Amino acid sequence: MACLDVSEILDDLDLCDKCKVIHRVTETVNGRKLARGIEHMIVAVIQPASPIEIQQLASQVGPGFVGETLSIWTREKLTIGSDGTLGDLIDFKAQRYSVASVEDFFANGRYYHALATRFGDV
Repeated sequence: MACLDVSEILDDLDLCDKCKVIHRVTETVNGRKLARGIEHMIVAVIQPASPIEIQQLASQVGPGFVGETLSIWTREKLTIGSDGTLGDLIDFKAQRYSVASVEDFFANGRYYHALATRFGDV
Protein backbone atom coordinates (compact mmCIF):
# COMPACT_ATOMS: atom_id res chain seq x y z
CA MET A 1 0.00 0.00 0.00
CA ALA A 2 1.39 3.40 -0.95
CA CYS A 3 1.69 6.12 1.69
CA LEU A 4 0.63 9.64 0.89
CA ASP A 5 2.61 12.51 2.38
CA VAL A 6 -0.06 14.86 3.69
CA SER A 7 2.36 16.87 5.80
CA GLU A 8 2.12 19.91 3.51
CA ILE A 9 -1.50 20.54 4.45
CA LEU A 10 -0.48 20.71 8.13
CA ASP A 11 1.20 24.03 7.32
CA ASP A 12 -1.78 25.45 5.39
CA LEU A 13 -3.71 27.66 7.81
CA ASP A 14 -6.80 27.51 5.56
CA LEU A 15 -7.13 23.78 6.26
CA CYS A 16 -5.99 23.68 9.90
CA ASP A 17 -7.79 24.25 13.18
CA LYS A 18 -6.46 25.07 16.61
CA CYS A 19 -7.31 22.82 19.51
CA LYS A 20 -6.10 22.24 23.04
CA VAL A 21 -4.20 19.07 23.92
CA ILE A 22 -4.07 17.88 27.51
CA HIS A 23 -1.18 15.50 28.15
CA ARG A 24 -2.15 13.68 31.34
CA VAL A 25 0.48 12.47 33.75
CA THR A 26 0.18 10.83 37.15
CA GLU A 27 2.18 11.84 40.17
CA THR A 28 2.27 10.59 43.73
CA VAL A 29 1.38 13.15 46.39
CA ASN A 30 1.34 12.04 50.03
CA GLY A 31 1.13 8.41 48.94
CA ARG A 32 -1.80 8.95 46.58
CA LYS A 33 -1.69 8.91 42.78
CA LEU A 34 -3.14 12.05 41.27
CA ALA A 35 -3.70 12.89 37.61
CA ARG A 36 -2.47 16.23 36.35
CA GLY A 37 -2.91 17.73 32.90
CA ILE A 38 -0.34 19.72 30.94
CA GLU A 39 -2.28 21.86 28.44
CA HIS A 40 -1.12 23.55 25.28
CA MET A 41 -2.53 24.60 21.93
CA ILE A 42 -1.72 22.79 18.69
CA VAL A 43 -2.55 23.22 15.01
CA ALA A 44 -4.09 20.20 13.32
CA VAL A 45 -6.30 19.12 10.45
CA ILE A 46 -9.45 17.86 12.15
CA GLN A 47 -12.48 16.28 10.52
CA PRO A 48 -15.09 13.63 11.31
CA ALA A 49 -13.74 10.10 11.08
CA SER A 50 -14.73 8.07 8.05
CA PRO A 51 -16.89 4.94 8.41
CA ILE A 52 -13.82 2.79 7.67
CA GLU A 53 -11.84 4.53 10.46
CA ILE A 54 -14.71 4.05 12.89
CA GLN A 55 -14.93 0.36 11.97
CA GLN A 56 -11.16 -0.04 12.49
CA LEU A 57 -11.40 1.71 15.85
CA ALA A 58 -14.28 -0.51 16.95
CA SER A 59 -12.20 -3.59 16.17
CA GLN A 60 -9.28 -2.19 18.23
CA VAL A 61 -11.18 -1.09 21.32
CA GLY A 62 -13.62 -3.98 21.39
CA PRO A 63 -17.32 -4.43 20.77
CA GLY A 64 -19.74 -1.74 21.75
CA PHE A 65 -20.89 1.64 20.58
CA VAL A 66 -18.24 4.02 19.27
CA GLY A 67 -19.59 7.55 19.58
CA GLU A 68 -18.64 10.72 17.74
CA THR A 69 -15.10 10.29 16.47
CA LEU A 70 -12.62 12.78 15.05
CA SER A 71 -9.78 12.09 12.67
CA ILE A 72 -6.80 14.29 13.56
CA TRP A 73 -3.59 14.90 11.59
CA THR A 74 -0.92 16.82 13.49
CA ARG A 75 2.80 17.23 13.98
CA GLU A 76 2.25 16.86 17.73
CA LYS A 77 2.86 13.39 19.12
CA LEU A 78 -0.36 12.19 20.74
CA THR A 79 -0.57 9.21 23.09
CA ILE A 80 -3.23 6.70 24.02
CA GLY A 81 -3.75 5.34 27.51
CA SER A 82 -2.16 2.04 28.44
CA ASP A 83 -1.17 0.20 31.61
CA GLY A 84 -0.09 2.81 34.13
CA THR A 85 -0.39 5.81 31.80
CA LEU A 86 -3.25 8.09 30.88
CA GLY A 87 -4.02 9.03 27.30
CA ASP A 88 -4.19 12.53 25.89
CA LEU A 89 -7.37 14.57 25.74
CA ILE A 90 -8.38 16.97 22.97
CA ASP A 91 -10.61 20.01 23.53
CA PHE A 92 -12.16 21.05 20.21
CA LYS A 93 -15.20 23.28 19.67
CA ALA A 94 -16.36 23.02 23.31
CA GLN A 95 -16.24 19.21 23.23
CA ARG A 96 -13.73 16.90 24.91
CA TYR A 97 -12.30 13.88 23.10
CA SER A 98 -10.09 11.05 24.28
CA VAL A 99 -7.31 9.85 21.97
CA ALA A 100 -8.11 6.22 21.15
CA SER A 101 -5.74 5.36 18.31
CA VAL A 102 -2.50 6.84 16.96
CA GLU A 103 -0.60 6.09 13.77
CA ASP A 104 3.00 7.29 13.53
CA PHE A 105 3.99 8.73 10.15
CA PHE A 106 7.02 10.57 11.52
CA ALA A 107 9.39 8.83 9.09
CA ASN A 108 7.14 9.66 6.11
CA GLY A 109 6.50 13.36 6.58
CA ARG A 110 6.87 14.03 10.31
CA TYR A 111 3.21 13.84 11.32
CA TYR A 112 0.80 11.68 13.30
CA HIS A 113 -2.74 10.54 12.58
CA ALA A 114 -5.03 9.96 15.56
CA LEU A 115 -8.64 8.99 16.17
CA ALA A 116 -10.33 10.54 19.17
CA THR A 117 -13.76 9.72 20.59
CA ARG A 118 -16.02 12.23 22.29
CA PHE A 119 -16.84 11.71 25.93
CA GLY A 120 -18.15 15.04 27.17
CA ASP A 121 -18.35 18.80 27.04
CA VAL A 122 -15.62 21.19 28.10
